[in-house]
Amino acid sequence: MLWTENLTERRMSGAAHMFTLHLGVTDRFVFNGELVELKDVLLQTEPLSSSTFFAFFNRGTGIQFTTKEMEAQFLIFLSALKPSVMLSNGKSTTEAEFLRHRREVEHMLGLFSEMLEIAWTDNDTPVLAAFKKAFPNDFEKRQKSDTPFFSVALEYEASISPHGSLSCGCAPDRDAIVTLLTWGVNKKIADAHNTVLLITEHLDNVAEELAVETNGIVPIEIPFLSRSDREETVTLLVRDNRGVFGEHSSEVIGRISAGMTRRSLSSMVALSRYRKTVVTERDIFSIKKKHLEEQGRGMITIQKPIWGPDAIGGLDDKKDILQWVASAMTSGDRSAIPQGIGFFGGPGLGKTVCAQVLAYMTSLEVITLQDMMSMFVGESERNTTYTLKKVVSYGPAVVVMDEFDTAFQRRGSVYYGDAGVSARQMQKFLDIMSDTDLRGYILWIILSNRPQDIDDAFLRPGRLDLVLPFLPPSTKEQIPILGAILHKLKRQTEVNDEIFRHEVDIAAYAPNFAELCHGHHDGVHWIPCDPVVHHRDNDTSIQRLTGAEMECIITNGNRDAKRKREPLLECHLTAAARCFKPTRDMAAFNRATEAALRYCNDVRYIPETWREEAWKISGKYVDDTSNMQISMSLPGTPETVEKKRPGQYL
Repeated sequence: MLWTENLTERRMSGAAHMFTLHLGVTDRFVFNGELVELKDVLLQTEPLSSSTFFAFFNRGTGIQFTTKEMEAQFLIFLSALKPSVMLSNGKSTTEAEFLRHRREVEHMLGLFSEMLEIAWTDNDTPVLAAFKKAFPNDFEKRQKSDTPFFSVALEYEASISPHGSLSCGCAPDRDAIVTLLTWGVNKKIADAHNTVLLITEHLDNVAEELAVETNGIVPIEIPFLSRSDREETVTLLVRDNRGVFGEHSSEVIGRISAGMTRRSLSSMVALSRYRKTVVTERDIFSIKKKHLEEQGRGMITIQKPIWGPDAIGGLDDKKDILQWVASAMTSGDRSAIPQGIGFFGGPGLGKTVCAQVLAYMTSLEVITLQDMMSMFVGESERNTTYTLKKVVSYGPAVVVMDEFDTAFQRRGSVYYGDAGVSARQMQKFLDIMSDTDLRGYILWIILSNRPQDIDDAFLRPGRLDLVLPFLPPSTKEQIPILGAILHKLKRQTEVNDEIFRHEVDIAAYAPNFAELCHGHHDGVHWIPCDPVVHHRDNDTSIQRLTGAEMECIITNGNRDAKRKREPLLECHLTAAARCFKPTRDMAAFNRATEAALRYCNDVRYIPETWREEAWKISGKYVDDTSNMQISMSLPGTPETVEKKRPGQYL
């Protein structure tokens, strides 16, 4: 049901007379084949369209009626209703008082409280006299009708009754909240068929009591645009601006403009028409990115992946899984798509690039969510609600939440002291991440070095159906990383219209480069490598470098090459590798590796060389395997855990 139909049905049936319109209130709307503003839609929506007087109020413009003629007629009625004296300028004292105080909230609330209780069927003598003076020609006809007399719309409602409750806030705010609450349950207003609209972009920014239907105030959400809404809008824009999107159809533009509003689409077309240019896909993404990140106030960032599986060095098992998930998403096989995926492991092991590659393989963009906490009251809830609704409107999409453990730590492990704000935020994420209606439409990817700090509710199947561990590479696994990073650098420079040159024989040099990419750690400190006495076969101090550390070496080598005005050569990479000093905290890195093995929920995704360690960490591995009985068939795993010595791997 459309929100306008919902509003009309509830008001005409008498179910409610006061409503809070929220979310998409600042956008434009398609009405009768034209793009119009919200005010224009309300003026043509029953029963508001038949109301004798329809007044709008905001702190900027004060009380405004839909037309100057309506305001003039209202002032005649108001002057006749209240005792007044004519002034020398031809205006009554009542009219002068209205014009002087029209921007004041207190005056508006008092005036509207009186007007909303008036009905055309009133027999009160002063009211009848005012009716006759303001409507001398059709007074009797109006009295026999059932039309509303006075309806109001309070714009930017959060500026009138901001977030908070009756127990806090300043006296004027509390007065405003109480007045609005009395309107919601006022039987005279309901019987008069008058209507009250509260308009706010964010429901979490208004007083809590005004968002509760049991208080007689019905929240009605104006949703963000769906794909069909965008296609309809594009069709209207093309009608008046033929060729503005080139050869692209409305269906294509509707798909690639996900997350945009009608206002931003209209602005984009107007600018293109002025410049006499055609809107390209790159233009759409650029404008969409700018508008969405501005609307999200830095909490949403959008990235268009520029590289595919060739940017991943090694990790063949991960690439196979990603390809399978991507195939399920592109084919629409929603039942085969995980509700969410966890990428856990130490820093620099390829978690972020794998998320980007998955989005690339599905031809989707990556949405990254940032910290939504704010120091201001109500802002954190507003941020969360708005961001999640925007993400859903953007779908289908891949949503990446990096460093997830810092945002949603295990309950009981930290004291927030924020009056429950963090708990409410967490619950909203728990609800949306377990919403099966979004399976295959929004793919949640959680990245973390410390999954042990994440609240258990996020880690369960149904939210994270698939958890992949990212583990330190072996020398063999390091070999493909050189080619992958060089591919990334080349692709990145192409996108930025730059030039990247190298003369590295990847196939021949990669094994030698992998041998160089290591450090030595004595359990406490990193120590220099002496290539003369270093025996790689039996040196237990060797720590293989991660992909991120190898990328740092390659970029350092490329920088040296540019200084010498040379293409990147093998000698540059060799020198950079020998000068590189690892800085990672090995103890923390090892804990991240153990946690990745601990939280992986399918042993088939753990390399065979790590499976024994994974079972140990999970408390399921038995050293004495001589009496084990076969009870499971997962490849490369201990077959049973029936015999366990007391106290072992608890």
